[in-house]
Amino acid sequence: MKRKHISIVILIIFSSSILIPAQKRKPTRYTLEDLNDPNSPSFVPFPFPKNDFEILEDFKYGIKKMRLHEEPGYDIFLLDKEDVSVDQIIRVEQRCLNFREDYYYLIQVKQKGEIVGVHAVDEFGLVMSGFMLETPEQKKAWKSFKNKEDVKKLLEKTRSGLYIKNIELVHRISDICRIQTPMWEVDTDRGTYFVDHFDNIWTLDYETSASDEKIRKRNQKGIQFDKENKIKFLKKVTKIN
Repeated sequence: MKRKHISIVILIIFSSSILIPAQKRKPTRYTLEDLNDPNSPSFVPFPFPKNDFEILEDFKYGIKKMRLHEEPGYDIFLLDKEDVSVDQIIRVEQRCLNFREDYYYLIQVKQKGEIVGVHAVDEFGLVMSGFMLETPEQKKAWKSFKNKEDVKKLLEKTRSGLYIKNIELVHRISDICRIQTPMWEVDTDRGTYFVDHFDNIWTLDYETSASDEKIRKRNQKGIQFDKENKIKFLKKVTKIN
């Protein structure tokens, strides 16, 4: 991948996702035998990593295997420089039927105190997609990942007195999140709210059954709920209510 291609990837990261027709079944999942076999293309040092150490060992192994560290700047993902550190490792629940994993981990990397890269490792320990933040503008635009308390405070500023029943960090096929920028899905006594990576709050406007035509002709942001075969269209929450 050339440097100009890296920049294109970053532009895509900051743009909207594209809804796609729902699949009814997940792809075949990797087995422990697949992941433990040194001759298998899906071999990892720690199948189904259980802690930060195992996640990072699988991650570094995958980066070397894919030779990503040979691209300009991508050696940060080997995590072996004195000024490079892992800022966060967060788990994301996968809600897409066309992905084989049920969850994955996002690794946020710092260099000299700045967030410079984000990469994903799936539940099996295999490296997924990622990107670097190369320019000052990209680094300034990026927001560090929020936790549940951050999301609760953000919602309280906009919708005071909410009773939160459940809150999860999830990835769905959607116009408001991507694998590297998942969203918070918050079930409350006033309905479901969605908080994207850039602190925008969305709520349900209406829903309809999914079809190629409806996806193609949509004129507002939506989220695909594969199991229900629904598209839920959203409106942005902009004031205290």
